[in-house]
Amino acid sequence: MSRSPQDLPTGAASRLAYLDQLKLLLVALVVVHHAGQPYGPPEDWPLRSAAAGLPLGAFFEINGAFFMGLFFLISGLFLPLAVDRLGAFKAVCARVFRLGTPLVFLSVLVFGPISYATGPRRDAFVTYMLRDYVGAGAFQVGHLWFLSWLLVMVAAYGACRMVWRRPAAATPKPPGHLALLAAAAALAATSAIVRIWYPVGLWADLAPLVRVEAGRLPQYLLLFAGGLAAGRSGWLQTFPTGRGLVWLVLGLAAACLRLVQPWLVPMPSWAWLAEEAVIGIGLSVGLLVLSRALLDQPSTMLSELARDAFGVYLIHVFLVVGLQFALEATSVGGWARFGAVSVLGLVLSFAIVRGLRRVPLVSEFL
Repeated sequence: MSRSPQDLPTGAASRLAYLDQLKLLLVALVVVHHAGQPYGPPEDWPLRSAAAGLPLGAFFEINGAFFMGLFFLISGLFLPLAVDRLGAFKAVCARVFRLGTPLVFLSVLVFGPISYATGPRRDAFVTYMLRDYVGAGAFQVGHLWFLSWLLVMVAAYGACRMVWRRPAAATPKPPGHLALLAAAAALAATSAIVRIWYPVGLWADLAPLVRVEAGRLPQYLLLFAGGLAAGRSGWLQTFPTGRGLVWLVLGLAAACLRLVQPWLVPMPSWAWLAEEAVIGIGLSVGLLVLSRALLDQPSTMLSELARDAFGVYLIHVFLVVGLQFALEATSVGGWARFGAVSVLGLVLSFAIVRGLRRVPLVSEFL
């Protein structure tokens, strides 16, 4: 989710405005998604609520089909231009500093103590941290897996640009319907293969600090590559609005089909893979085009909130989980808890980040 005005070509201020506002909407969706984790189907989450049982499974599946992949796409948009301007080494180092610092800080100084406090405590805290946590490379990253995997992708692109210093000439013509259908088919096929060994919900630790839900990795790689191609070719500006809206409708239709499927005849697993791919491609392309059409006028209030979005992503989980545990002592129902955690989690996260951004050193990373 890293963004910088300097990463955009001259004259792209309105693009920055609508992309920032789109990321703001996506961050809000992330908070709401995590707010519902204890109340829907069983998930890998610190709390399983007494009010669990809400029908949120389709909501989680639809979100998982596109929202983090769209973050990767937006991140990929800016990278080729940054490498062109700074060079591969400097551009990668800038992102390592911007993303790696909060990743290491929160993983060691926040997740480390949490891991010690919630696990069996057989040794002193310092011994545990130095020998079992940092020493053994047993880092917990939680929701910060996005930062670590984004760094892997950025480093891989930077290495390619160091080898091929003159990338292939940009293709200004944006992808048509057949190309997007081919991308959706490729996504469905590769996801089917990967999920033979890594079904959705199974996480893989590829290296210290590098963790990923491998069953969704094809989505992330494909959309990040799409962002790189769009950033180099200028597709974001030239993509036809009508074509984007067609894919938005396709993505929404596939999402609606998923919502009503519990009341339909059971469908084979390959059908969901196809739906998921259409949701991922359709909503990613469609929301970019829709936001370009509707959000290209800068808004002072939304721009201010958008500056806080990255910080909200970093800290929101700690607030959301705290609110979820606090509500366990109440008698309110599951929907009320879900709504309260969503609203309070958003409000508190943005308020705290706004305060933290006033701290000079902290503001460098938020």
